[in-house]
Amino acid sequence: MAKQIQATRTYLTHELQHEETSAELPEGMELAYDGICFQVDP
Repeated sequence: MAKQIQATRTYLTHELQHEETSAELPEGMELAYDGICFQVDP
């Protein structure tokens, strides 16, 4: 899809299962992770 619409970047949400998705990627590819964590107080 990203290639079809000529996207230069794609964004993922917090709902993505990181390990499971990474396991499905082709060899040599992995999801990026910036390590940012934050807490939202109600």
